[in-house]
Amino acid sequence: MRASVQDTAALKAVDPAVLSSYLKSAGWARVDVIRGGLGAIWTKLVADETAEILQPLSTELRDYSSRISDALRLLAQVEERDQLSVLRDLHRSGIDLLRLRVIRTDAADGTLPLESAVKAINHARELVMAAACMAVEKKVYFPTRKPTKATDYLRKARLGQTEHGSFVLTIESTVPPSLTEAQSVEEPFERTVMTTLARSLVAAKAAAQRAAAGEGITPFHQALESGVNSNLCEAVAGLLDDSNGDLSLQVSFSWSLLRPSPVGVPSSVALTRDLVPILAEAARVLREAAPRDLFPVMGPVLRLSRKSPDEPGRVTILSFLDGEPRRIVVEMVGADYATAIEAHGAGTCLRCVGRLEKQGTTWTLVNPQDVRPDQSDPADAPDA
Repeated sequence: MRASVQDTAALKAVDPAVLSSYLKSAGWARVDVIRGGLGAIWTKLVADETAEILQPLSTELRDYSSRISDALRLLAQVEERDQLSVLRDLHRSGIDLLRLRVIRTDAADGTLPLESAVKAINHARELVMAAACMAVEKKVYFPTRKPTKATDYLRKARLGQTEHGSFVLTIESTVPPSLTEAQSVEEPFERTVMTTLARSLVAAKAAAQRAAAGEGITPFHQALESGVNSNLCEAVAGLLDDSNGDLSLQVSFSWSLLRPSPVGVPSSVALTRDLVPILAEAARVLREAAPRDLFPVMGPVLRLSRKSPDEPGRVTILSFLDGEPRRIVVEMVGADYATAIEAHGAGTCLRCVGRLEKQGTTWTLVNPQDVRPDQSDPADAPDA
């Protein structure tokens, strides 16, 4: 005997728009609207007989939960499954669902060691954040400060219940219903994040395979427009990197029934542990080469060079980059270069901000601003 749903609150939580979309996607046809728009009749031909569902269109109706119960019972009968499964799918009709299936021998029972599970959740968060950032702007690397739109999205995303089939993490992304069938209409940000993630994972896998064949970092740069960057590569490598040698990852997407399914977007991708070294190295190389805006530089002036008073001068400052001492070259003119000369002569530190870029093997600060001496003790700066 299949289980039935008796929970009134769960039945009342079924949104009319969600039920309409579910019925439409399952091949039911709305044939009539009754009682002043408070209900709709849906029909479907099943085994040469016409099945009929009376759908309530207002949650304010006194018998709303009982009408939903009737619809749920008939849907379960037509689809030959239990009501709980149908109800779960109804509640998921308004979300894009990301499934991360961790495949390893010690996860066959649907569990993971606690430490591995915590790491998997953290890396899953990083993965979704990487896609959200790339949905805002295509950048090789996003440092600690992420776009506000991306962080707002992540606060709304939900970690769903785990599912059977090794260890399956589910992440739910609620999307607004579509008011038009046109595919050309710009998608909401919530849908864009998930389609960006789907495309980027396939592109990252292809880039890693090309890199393994000897093409170096170039395939990863070429995959930037597909959503591949340092953050994404690091997150995928983290999900795959575990002491268990047979680890692999199956990523799949189920799209909300409230919007047309995205065209040309992959619905699944399989990733294996042999990709970890390449993805981790790509993450490091991309991160190191990524320009950084408004990057602060502070330290002693090691070297000054200028061909003539009318030309810009090159100032080499010993500063910190990612916690490590680095020589950073700054091109300065006029009063800024004079300030650098004074700091060098007085043995004081020099401070400025600008766009940090790696040009070949040299770190360069472009368009320096707020150039001024700093009274910090040069002994606190990196050793020359």
